[in-house]
Amino acid sequence: MWKIIGAWLLANPAPIVITVLVLVLLIVTLWKIDSIKAIFPKRKQKKFKRSCSDCMMIAYGIWLKYDADIDKIRDSVLDSQMLFAEQKLEEFELWLLQDYKNDQVAFRPEGKVVDHERLVEEYKEYILYQEVLHNSFRMIFKEIRRSCKENGFCEIHTERFATYVKNKTKDLIRIGRQYLMTVYPQENMFVPLKHRFQKLDTRRVEDMTFEIYINAKTIYNDVYNQMKKLEDKFHADIDRYVGGDENE
Repeated sequence: MWKIIGAWLLANPAPIVITVLVLVLLIVTLWKIDSIKAIFPKRKQKKFKRSCSDCMMIAYGIWLKYDADIDKIRDSVLDSQMLFAEQKLEEFELWLLQDYKNDQVAFRPEGKVVDHERLVEEYKEYILYQEVLHNSFRMIFKEIRRSCKENGFCEIHTERFATYVKNKTKDLIRIGRQYLMTVYPQENMFVPLKHRFQKLDTRRVEDMTFEIYINAKTIYNDVYNQMKKLEDKFHADIDRYVGGDENE
């Protein structure tokens, strides 16, 4: 082939020769480029795709954070409920102590000067009542804590909730009375225990109990909403990082 081209070039004028040479060189160059492309084909750009193990590790990491956040929120529920309940019980306990003081004054003999011995005895009985009352409120507090830990009342509404709180009020009064009857002396006290029971404002106890359990329910529902948002975020993160083609 190359001999034929050479003979042809020798038989033709220079301008034509130059033109033909350029064309031949161009053809040869293009042929070589195509040959190289055939030998080394261009790689197609692949989409990034995670392995199953990578997805599992990412999902596990997301779950660990979600679980830690949930535990932190859940642990705060009972503490918040009990902090409010303890405050309300302390307020009511102080009110009962003041009322007991008033009873001591009311049970003093009319028209007689209160001597030192009487005042000393009143003080002793007041300290005794204070200790007994405080211990009874500790038992009441434990019962409230137990019921809040179960949180069964948080899922009931309106009339059923009101009935629950009213029945719980009766339970709390019964717990306090039983303890007082066991420890507080039944005789030789200036203020009889029977009088204290008869004088108890059960309506005030019920109002306090409603405050405690309404607050407990509100805290529980707020935390439940927080946990629901965390759960939705957890599923969204799983879908974003694991469920699809994530190229970010």
